Amino acid sequence: MDEQKYNLDQSIAELDKLVEIATKEADSPDFTLITEKLKALQENFPESENLAEACARVLVKLSTMQTTEKDQMFIIEKVRTLNKEFPDSQDIALSYATALANLSIKQTELEEVTETTQKIKDIYKKFNEAQGIALQYARALVTLSAKKTEADEIAGITQEIKDICKKFNKAQKIALSYAMALFNLSNNQNDINDRKETISTLEDLSLEFQNSQDIALQYANALFNLSNAQNDIKQRNETISKLKDLSLRFQNSQDIALRYANALFNLSNNQNDIKQRNETISKLEDLTLRFQNSQDIVLRYAMTLANLSIKQTELEEVAETAQKIKDIYIKFNEPQDIALQYASALVSLSNKQSKAGEIVGTTQEIKDIYKKFNEPQSIALRYAMALVYLSDKQTKSDEIAKTTQKIQVIYEKFEKPENIALSYATALVNLSLKQTNLDKLNDTVSKLKKLAYNFEKNEDITLCYAEALAKIITKQQNEEEKLEIIDKLKRLHDRFVQSEEITVQYLTARMDLVKNNQIEQSNLLKDIYQSLESIPSIKILNMLIEILENEEQFKQDQVQISTTNIVKALDKLCFDSSIEEGKDEKEKNLLIRTLKLGIISDTKYDILKDWIEHYGEDSTKINKLIKIYTLVQQLKYELGLKAEEKNRKLNFGHYTSGEALQSILGKREVAPFSISGKTRLNNANYMNDPEEGVILEDILKLEKRNPLEPSSWFLMSFTTKVDDLAMWSQYGNNAEGVCIVLKEDNFARYHSLSDLPWYQKISDKQVGHKINSSVEIQNDNSLNESDKDIAIKGNENVQNSEDKYSTLNTNMDYLYRVAYVHYSNDQFNIEESELFTNEEVTRLKGLLEDLKSELRDYKNSGDPFYKKAIGDCIEEIRYLFKSVDYKYEEELRILQFANLKPDNDDIKIDYSPEFGKLYLERKEKIQIDEVIFGPKFPNPEYVTPLLKLLDKEIKYKKSTIKFR
Repeated sequence: MDEQKYNLDQSIAELDKLVEIATKEADSPDFTLITEKLKALQENFPESENLAEACARVLVKLSTMQTTEKDQMFIIEKVRTLNKEFPDSQDIALSYATALANLSIKQTELEEVTETTQKIKDIYKKFNEAQGIALQYARALVTLSAKKTEADEIAGITQEIKDICKKFNKAQKIALSYAMALFNLSNNQNDINDRKETISTLEDLSLEFQNSQDIALQYANALFNLSNAQNDIKQRNETISKLKDLSLRFQNSQDIALRYANALFNLSNNQNDIKQRNETISKLEDLTLRFQNSQDIVLRYAMTLANLSIKQTELEEVAETAQKIKDIYIKFNEPQDIALQYASALVSLSNKQSKAGEIVGTTQEIKDIYKKFNEPQSIALRYAMALVYLSDKQTKSDEIAKTTQKIQVIYEKFEKPENIALSYATALVNLSLKQTNLDKLNDTVSKLKKLAYNFEKNEDITLCYAEALAKIITKQQNEEEKLEIIDKLKRLHDRFVQSEEITVQYLTARMDLVKNNQIEQSNLLKDIYQSLESIPSIKILNMLIEILENEEQFKQDQVQISTTNIVKALDKLCFDSSIEEGKDEKEKNLLIRTLKLGIISDTKYDILKDWIEHYGEDSTKINKLIKIYTLVQQLKYELGLKAEEKNRKLNFGHYTSGEALQSILGKREVAPFSISGKTRLNNANYMNDPEEGVILEDILKLEKRNPLEPSSWFLMSFTTKVDDLAMWSQYGNNAEGVCIVLKEDNFARYHSLSDLPWYQKISDKQVGHKINSSVEIQNDNSLNESDKDIAIKGNENVQNSEDKYSTLNTNMDYLYRVAYVHYSNDQFNIEESELFTNEEVTRLKGLLEDLKSELRDYKNSGDPFYKKAIGDCIEEIRYLFKSVDYKYEEELRILQFANLKPDNDDIKIDYSPEFGKLYLERKEKIQIDEVIFGPKFPNPEYVTPLLKLLDKEIKYKKSTIKFR
């Protein structure tokens, strides 16, 4: 018996040795030898539990070396068989649970992971005091949480791991699983406050296990992702500060430091203020000094410097930045990833250099890098871009032709590279501007045509072709060929009907030929007007006004003028600070010329028209009023809900009566049934708060508006406070009404001014307005618990056409947030809230201070017309400022202007009250997400069948709030 035990022990030892060798030789382990040895041992000692436990351990080790799920399943089946033969063996059960946990990591489908996790749970239930098995169950639950997308489901899984953690006295390995699940939960929470709460729990866990770098890394991952989701710069800095503290706690952890570096990198990319960006870069520089040998961290520093070079305006600054990257590049023995950042900075440098000779040296330096790394496409793009800047500075056509030829060689080397094609097209345009020989110009245009049709969806390349066609038409003498060129421009215009620049090229060419009597002018006015209808463009508006001013050639009654996009084009003028006095008289004069023509009656610009008619040639007063009007428009924009806020879930609730709900749903009596009613905007005079609009008058020191004075503004109110006791009481028909929650898609959102395609300040425009000064690098913010590094991706300067024209449906209403103001002793402060970031509050206060400053002569003005003009101007934003006493409402509003004239068919009258009340109907069909019946709503079950019939997607519930 002793001999048999000796032989068994020897066999187990040999088996362990074979596995140890296999583990060391993981590239080519002899699985066949091991499995044959296992089989022989089991045949010789079929009833030995010790052998079965050893076999199970061996099989688990083997499973970790399997690369396919199929091989893992084969091994797991063998361990399952052993578990079945020895059901009371805790060691075998642990091996089985471990193998299953390893399998769950490899599985890709949620159903598979769920099934695997359930098997481990069954084992854990049987051996519920076994810490090792509990750990494997926790591991599988973490994998399951990573596959889930609903925060509520992940929260349930996380709670289960928390209970396991607590049961085993917070064993560190199980605590790590809890930390990983908390990270997964935070990553799927849309509500920023919920996410902060989860991360706070993760922070506590990290402090409890102060020496666990792995748990700290999960906390760092969560902080990094939180920082990217935060729009408020103050809150974002606080989050990044926590990352900094964490990196100091674990001074030797490159992983945690890398998260801090990435957070700083992303922050710097969102900072437009150069001073703030430099402060962030300084922090990143300090971090690189701590980790001087970490190429990953130093790379982030180089990337941040490269992006900084784009924002810098002075040649000396860009040269200094490029030199810093060059020093890094040399220090790390010239790696390709840092070489790319150096090349990017050199592109920025070439953009700032004013002499062709200087740019030649810079392009040569990029060329050397390009050749050194065997001509990679990413560096090829930088080389091509620098050559474009060179072509812009060269004065002779033969010099530009040689430069363009170099870009052509680069372009032809790669497989249709769209970004390099744009550089090539831009250089060809620069060449065409210097060419005087018609044959050579035709050859250049031919090359551009080929590029435009190779990349027919690329608007910028097509624009290059359009510009060259517009140039060649001025050189062409043959009338027939001119008409052919016009036809080509029209086809380009038809392909990009929303492109302002291509449309301008087409219309300008036609307009020039009409002026020179080379083609008939018929339909030109109509085409210009139609273009303005689809593109609210300042340039196209200028064409329209130029034509309408020439009364001899064109009669205004030739075409029915609609004011919608004329107003939008004028809004652009007022948004753009260049219209301010002394900056751009040409654009301001366009505003005045448009107003004088009287083509925008019944719009908010009527008040400006009245100013011009009243003051005539008194440019001082007109300039002053236009400045005030501009500030009002900027304030209104700032209060608008922004597209960047979409990552934060907001509710858009509208409290109303049951009767109003029925009106909104409509009363169609025959199939097909759908929601047919429309929501209303009521006249501002019907606001139920007598203090509405007064606080803005206090801040600006204006005379009180006469409450009897009719307003031409119409409003509709929404709130983020859905199913709220105070709101039910005040706005929900004493809790007998409903709260209608509208879908996000029911509204338009503003992008930042710099994102709007029509808002381009002159300083932002580069060569031919098509090539950026460099290629700004974007960070991939996605991260999960298995990531060891955070990927950084280069944006290769291909602009997404959807992003470029994401200016929203122009018929949709914008939502404006109400700002809540604390006013006392001539001082005011705007309250921070869920709807406003700290930065936005600062900008709003600054704009109000500017407006207040512009109105400092208001009281001393003896001009009653001037005072009325100010009042009319302020009316547009009067109802977007309220006392802080109403902060609990968290209100948003839609605003529309409608002149109170008898022939204005937009205005409707509701005669159901004692006196007729004015209202407007929203043009967009209402999109209801949910209907919440008030706590005292009678018989909501009478309404739900109608809701189901009209739109089966509408959710509904009755409020459970206790209401007296």
